Amino acid sequence: MKYLTQLRLWFVRLEREIEESPLGTIGLFLGFFGLFLALLTSWSQLILWVTKYGIHVIASLLLGVGSLRLIKIIARRSEKQSLSEQAEIAFSYLNPIFDSHDVMSIDEVLNILIERGLTRESSTNAVEILLESNKLKRRADGGIILTNRRGMNK
Repeated sequence: MKYLTQLRLWFVRLEREIEESPLGTIGLFLGFFGLFLALLTSWSQLILWVTKYGIHVIASLLLGVGSLRLIKIIARRSEKQSLSEQAEIAFSYLNPIFDSHDVMSIDEVLNILIERGLTRESSTNAVEILLESNKLKRRADGGIILTNRRGMNK
């Protein structure tokens, strides 16, 4: 109640000031007009900022979806390259061993690669790639032989 009374008294004094001095009225009007312009400017700045960065965010999201597809394609290519590199490493491990063995089972080949440090999955993938590239050949009995053996054509 005390604050309402003070507020009423302030408006009464304001009314008297306006009646007595037109300069006070003009000053009050300019003060409210300045406050209005400040609010208008701040709101327009806020709208421009949100619009600018909102467009950036939307563009980033849209490009991000396209970029995600591109990243997946690149990752698949690099995965295939790394698989072929692992297959070459596996072949370099197996080539000297096939000098002393004519035929080896798939389990023997995988165990040799696992002993050399490849995982079971990567050695299986490497052997499959070597079989597909005809560097190794699977016989009818399931044995694995070296396709291009020096001095022998079986």
